Amino acid sequence: LPQKMGQKFCSPERKKEAEVSPLVTALYVFEHWNGVKEGRIRILDASWCLPTVHPEEENQGKRNFDQEHIPTAQYFDIDQISSTDALPHNLPGQVTFEQTMKALGICPTDHVIVYDSSPNGGLAAPRAWLTFKAMGHNNVSVLDGGLNAWKHLLERKLSPKQIQMIQETTSSGLNPDEPFTYSATPNIGDWVVNLDFIQKLTEAGEEKVSADKSPVIVDVRSAGRFTGADDEPWRFRYPNVRRGRIPGSLNLPVNQLYAPNAEKVHGLLRPKHELEALLNAAGIPEDAPMVIATCGSGVTASVLAFVLYILGKKVKVYDGSWCEYGNSGCPVQQG
Repeated sequence: LPQKMGQKFCSPERKKEAEVSPLVTALYVFEHWNGVKEGRIRILDASWCLPTVHPEEENQGKRNFDQEHIPTAQYFDIDQISSTDALPHNLPGQVTFEQTMKALGICPTDHVIVYDSSPNGGLAAPRAWLTFKAMGHNNVSVLDGGLNAWKHLLERKLSPKQIQMIQETTSSGLNPDEPFTYSATPNIGDWVVNLDFIQKLTEAGEEKVSADKSPVIVDVRSAGRFTGADDEPWRFRYPNVRRGRIPGSLNLPVNQLYAPNAEKVHGLLRPKHELEALLNAAGIPEDAPMVIATCGSGVTASVLAFVLYILGKKVKVYDGSWCEYGNSGCPVQQG
């Protein structure tokens, strides 16, 4: 578990931050830096890289964090803060999450801002966001553009004096001598579905899955992986994983959700009207009662879940995603 930091006492009377936006900018973080210094706003780096057959690439997200991160940020390891089953980084249990919050010194009332250092600017941060939401910690936001946006702000927008003020800030975590408990209020079923749900949904056939009045499954993997033309990068861990997709699912590759080098910052999400257009182009009905987002292992599916959330649509993530489905005996569609 992460190390405990700082000297902040989390009393039951601690004032909760006002309702926060799910998506915040780097400028917002700077303008609310007093909250960071006081420990009311906590910054978490959820950087993560898909591991491969090369051992040196394991834990690359943590190495990226150690190399550079936003001042006061702590590392949120989505692989470690997860369930103990055989699937990668599925949602953690309540006890694991509560222990992590205690170790990080995060109060139930704190405003948590998550980001990552991926080239896209938001590859794994939405997965951390989903974890907090599923555990009932609603005061959580994603930093649009991630570390890329933060570095752009420092280089282009702030004065040397402002940068010095930020760099001199130290975290104000919990006083380890004070009693502290974090009680989560999990609502996991509101945020994820399991293989049994997917099986029941697909039993009626492709027409049922993609019908206007039924939940719609949307796969954010690349088109090659979706059609089965490309091999699965997860094969190194699951050698029997098949190629293809869940029958009847739609495809919206996750990289399309990001603006192309907007303002010279890689990884900013597209404006809402462009995101709506992408959903329509992918064939997702506007009146779909629910969207089930899936991917390889539940990480990039959380990006689509986050996008749909900010657009006001009901969405859940298939937590096991293709690592589970591709290894099951369930039907697979290709082409």
